[in-house]
Amino acid sequence: MNRLPKYVVSSSLDEAQWTNATLLRGDAVEQISRLRSTVDGEILVYASFHLVRTLIRHALADELRLVVFPIIVGAGERLFDDIVMARRVRLNQSQRLGDGLIFCSYEILRDA
Repeated sequence: MNRLPKYVVSSSLDEAQWTNATLLRGDAVEQISRLRSTVDGEILVYASFHLVRTLIRHALADELRLVVFPIIVGAGERLFDDIVMARRVRLNQSQRLGDGLIFCSYEILRDA
C-alpha cells in the first residue's frame, strides 16, 4: 500500500504525511474531476462517507464497494442521507466474508 500513489482531499491539512501521497486542495469536485481525467486505472476511496456523498452527488463515482457489518446501531451518520437525487445502481457482486460480513459491489448507472 505504501508504494501506491495516494490522493488526500482535505481543507485542513498543510501537507500529506503518507508515502506517495498528494494533497488535493480547493474544490473537491474540481480536483477529483481533474484527477479522473489524468489517472489511468481505478481511484478508490477508503472510509470517507463525506467524500463518497460528494462524488455520488456530482456523478463522479462509478461503483460502490460496500462491506455490510451485522450490527444494528439505530443512530448516527448514514451513508446516503445527503443524496437528494436518486441514483440507480446494479448489483455486480455479492460475497459472504468471514462470520456474517457481506461484500457488495454496485455499479452506479448513468441515466441515458
